[in-house]
Amino acid sequence: MSKPIFFEWLQRFLSGDGHPHVSFEGLSSSEIAMAKQIENEFRKTSTFNQYSKVFLQTLDSSERFSELAIRVLSALIRMGQLGETIGDVDVFCKHVAEIFTGELGFENCLILLTHPNTGKLRVEASSTKGANYPADPDYGKQKKKYKAMLIEDIALRVARSGDYIYIPDVTCDDRCSKAVCRSVGVTSLLSTPIKSGSSIIGVINCGHPMQETFEENKINFILLLSNFAGQVITLITLHNKISTWNETLKEEVQKKTAELQRKNAKLGKLAVTDALTNLYNRRFFFTRLEEEFSRTLRYDEQFSLLSMDLDNLKAINDTYGHVTGDNVIMHIAKCMKHSVRKGDVMGRLGGDEFGYIMLGADEEVAYQFALRLQQSLAQVAFKGIRNKPTLSIGIAAVTVSKFKKFQDIYVAADEALYSAKKKKNCISIFGKTSNRKRS
Repeated sequence: MSKPIFFEWLQRFLSGDGHPHVSFEGLSSSEIAMAKQIENEFRKTSTFNQYSKVFLQTLDSSERFSELAIRVLSALIRMGQLGETIGDVDVFCKHVAEIFTGELGFENCLILLTHPNTGKLRVEASSTKGANYPADPDYGKQKKKYKAMLIEDIALRVARSGDYIYIPDVTCDDRCSKAVCRSVGVTSLLSTPIKSGSSIIGVINCGHPMQETFEENKINFILLLSNFAGQVITLITLHNKISTWNETLKEEVQKKTAELQRKNAKLGKLAVTDALTNLYNRRFFFTRLEEEFSRTLRYDEQFSLLSMDLDNLKAINDTYGHVTGDNVIMHIAKCMKHSVRKGDVMGRLGGDEFGYIMLGADEEVAYQFALRLQQSLAQVAFKGIRNKPTLSIGIAAVTVSKFKKFQDIYVAADEALYSAKKKKNCISIFGKTSNRKRS
């Protein structure tokens, strides 16, 4: 082997941008074989790195969405509490603007309401982070003046149309004054209507010094908060006008209150529910598992944990597509919900994995339930699918072993599930040496 020539080839290959093909001229047959193997390995590594990058980006996007949803939920709760304790619209709007800059992290927020007599927009409240305004004796007036100039045309358009306006970069939009934008430090701007029923009662403007700050999820959440603020403002305004209660006004207040409660309840349900199956999501399921485990330790009660996984779902996805796979998951979740006992907890832990907390049940009771669940699933007709999906189940009961923390019982049930998956359509009990496969 001509080592100097091969090492020269290797050096040229490694120094190339993206590791392009380097000529094999001068290499022996064995060296060419080795060089080709090196090229192939580098290509595999490059492909793996690309997939890893996409996966990490997706995971990061999911985490950011969850964090934003939690912040919005916190903002809704705070706004609802303010609406119950504050009777002044100006004070309420001031707090709302501070919530937008504090809870949601915007650089500034401006709230304009429609004057009840003239119908014109007026600045009601504003909140700003940082020092983006000139320091002079008229600082407060200067700030309000700059902000009003910045959004005057945009806010009027939104108030008239009822549709939001998003400007990713105000320096590239003729509707905004570039000089004023630089003065207040705003580069991206979102203007949303404040609605009460079908009426537009004002506008909320949010700005940020960075370009393209408001992606689709954030815009939808801000629209939700704007509508919520509009309904609370309406309630406050109605309350301030009341001198003598009458039945008509009571019905209106009750209607608005019920509407707010339904929206809060809907958002609360979304926070704990899996979107595809309407079962509890992973986070809430493990919260309940921890609660039930703590209750078991305190009162010496018993329960069993079933960890379940669909068999053949990958083959279904590969053969018929992920839409069909999602339909299978939804059908199976529906089948499971029909079998749930009152008080028990069922959730989708991710993909084709499900969990079930069976209260007051030892391993034998849990096994009989698991068997009925498999039988119920076997009766479901999946049109156009040759290999029907089956269910593998792992069972762990708190009466079997002294688990020290709730994570331990999940690990035990998962180990039992792993054993069941080896045979498929099987039920495995933690601590038992043999599995029970449904015939």
